[in-house]
Amino acid sequence: MSTPIHISKKLEKLISKHIGKSTTVSNLYLGKWNANLFYVDRKKCWLVTNSETKFSIIIPNLKSSDLKSFTEIFIENFYSQLIYEGILIDFKQLKHWIGSVVILPTDNDRRTIGTQNLILESLKYWKYEFQTFENMPFRELTMRLNSSPTKSFNWKNPHEQLIKKLKTYVQ
Repeated sequence: MSTPIHISKKLEKLISKHIGKSTTVSNLYLGKWNANLFYVDRKKCWLVTNSETKFSIIIPNLKSSDLKSFTEIFIENFYSQLIYEGILIDFKQLKHWIGSVVILPTDNDRRTIGTQNLILESLKYWKYEFQTFENMPFRELTMRLNSSPTKSFNWKNPHEQLIKKLKTYVQ
């Protein structure tokens, strides 16, 4: 099983040799994700958002050399964010649900891209508040983002949406 992550045009330009072929890749459990790039103190950070639940994670200071082990990096960051937000799940189960990660070109998912643009605006504000990369509490900021209710989910938040989705697979 593979988890597709569609990347923004900005990311496509930076990591073109790591992009997979745009074949039909789907994940039965968590669906597809979209990734966007932003900078904090000239360090590249990825904002990765689940297109169904709008649950986001931030992968700070990701370098091109890290892309060889991107599946592990993604799973570790996702798991850390889940634990930080109080969503307890077995690490092996999460690894099974994710499988391998396939980086794909943009799919122009306008809803998810719109959500990410709102998140990036909030992150711009927080960059000024915390000043440096070392001072940025990425897990805390992401938890704030995942706790923000949205009209598209009938005023529920991405955190609640992800829990609801996970409960369908946990016995």
